[in-house]
Amino acid sequence: MDLNSLHTFISVVRAGGFAAAARETDVPRSSVSSKIRNLEKDLGVRLFKRSTRAFSLTAEGQALYQHSSNASISLDNAIASLTGGSETFAGEIRMTLPADFPPQIVAAAIAEYRQSHPAVQFHIRSTNDVLDLVSSNVDLALRIGSSNSQNAIIHRGIDMNIGLFGSRR
Repeated sequence: MDLNSLHTFISVVRAGGFAAAARETDVPRSSVSSKIRNLEKDLGVRLFKRSTRAFSLTAEGQALYQHSSNASISLDNAIASLTGGSETFAGEIRMTLPADFPPQIVAAAIAEYRQSHPAVQFHIRSTNDVLDLVSSNVDLALRIGSSNSQNAIIHRGIDMNIGLFGSRR
């Protein structure tokens, strides 16, 4: 069974008709009708009693709607939470940086980021080893110098002047 057809069925019931569902979902009415026909064929039952001007749910259609409408909302919410449907980010960012990198720079950047996204957690690994990002399960690597040979997306982060200083003592 095609879950898109089930989603279309729920849209038709909520919108109160095929044409209204087509307008709300921005698909042609013929596509809505086709998906409903395919769903009825896959399930082996009629879901709607149709006339030229109206429709109503059959007993099977009513049962399917009652059992699937809340599940559809839950799926939509789950997908929205994964695809940025909300403005708040959450989760974990695993990061590696050179052992001798100034920690106050990273701490300030993380603190600023977490003001907007407090549900994001950072796990930092300080090492001068060039890690395989995939096998080490690293999301973000901060490196100094030339880029490494891994297939990675590389962005220039900051320009810094670093100097070595000494005295004559």
